Amino acid sequence: MTVEDPKHQIMIENGKTKTIYQGPKSKQIIPWHHHTLIVLREDISGSLDDVWRKINATQNADRRVLLVLQDPKLENKKHTRTQGFFQDINGTVVAWFPTGTIPFGHACGWTDSHKSWKGNSHSWILKDGNQIRPPTDVDQDCMQRHADLMNTSPVRFILFPANNDNTQSNFDIDKRRLRKLAYLIGGIGYIQHQNSIAWMFNNQKVSLAWSHQGSDNQLDFTTPWRMCMWQPSRDR
Repeated sequence: MTVEDPKHQIMIENGKTKTIYQGPKSKQIIPWHHHTLIVLREDISGSLDDVWRKINATQNADRRVLLVLQDPKLENKKHTRTQGFFQDINGTVVAWFPTGTIPFGHACGWTDSHKSWKGNSHSWILKDGNQIRPPTDVDQDCMQRHADLMNTSPVRFILFPANNDNTQSNFDIDKRRLRKLAYLIGGIGYIQHQNSIAWMFNNQKVSLAWSHQGSDNQLDFTTPWRMCMWQPSRDR
């Protein structure tokens, strides 16, 4: 993905030559050649330095990047990136998920529910000693949501627009699309605490909590409550 630059500089062509990094051992960064979604976590500051340079090169190549980033755990909280850090590298936080509200795993899968009687609720297994199978293929009723499946620290969506983007149109999301996002999050997430999931716009938070949404003929946010409201008749 990278090649040595004999001039020890990273140069990007975008109408004119621009130096985005310089050092005695720097490398030329090859941008992603398409709009890119990446999901990462950064436990220690500096572990994603190559990623920031890759994102910058991709922006200069007129491609946008959406980063889903889980903050460091509480013991490494001092390494959490600030809003100012992302602004300095031309990124904007567009959504915020507090701890325990959205499934967040890694390349090996989501975390198992250790309290489940089946044990491996979400990890892939070796069936009959020779077949690697997903849990839904073996135990179709065990993909329940549980606390260990959710993010263990806050998750943020950071948008890095392309250089030729109409930045305002990227952030100006109409209310219906936000309500649809809230509906989807409620379907896959966990308990929505008072400190709710939020969409960020003009430095203000727009709550995506179900209790703050209005229903219509396509999106009914009262469905869980109506399903629990059935009462036996007086005759029974």
